[in-house]
Amino acid sequence: MRSKKISKKLAFKPELMFQLVSDVENYPKFVPACKSLKIISKGGSENITNIVAQMEVGYGLLYEIFTSEITLNKKQLTIEVVNSDGPFERLNNYWKFSESSNGSSVDFEIEFEAKQTISGRIINIMFDKVFVKYMNAFEKRAHYLYS
Repeated sequence: MRSKKISKKLAFKPELMFQLVSDVENYPKFVPACKSLKIISKGGSENITNIVAQMEVGYGLLYEIFTSEITLNKKQLTIEVVNSDGPFERLNNYWKFSESSNGSSVDFEIEFEAKQTISGRIINIMFDKVFVKYMNAFEKRAHYLYS
């Protein structure tokens, strides 16, 4: 299994960054390789929202559809994503947003294990490059929306 973690300080309030990452329906507008996203179900309580979403990704010749279970914790400003099908044996990611001087600290962690398929091998090769592009896309979107 591979994992990667990054922390960034951004000039935006943690609540705004939480809101940005929580807005999964808009991912096709700015997340690299995200071609479409469909909400399968959404529910929860005042502080916890549970979403099941299906994402279609395409990058070059690679094309996959996978489903994720997303837990948004508004009170703790955390987001947990667990993959439930698709090209991964395991795909989890975790976001935490906290106060920082002049803005917020954004912690993003991802761990995955690709299935032993051609797509899985390509994903393994591209992992580091895609990880950086993914995080940069959220930072760029924050500047676009909040600057």
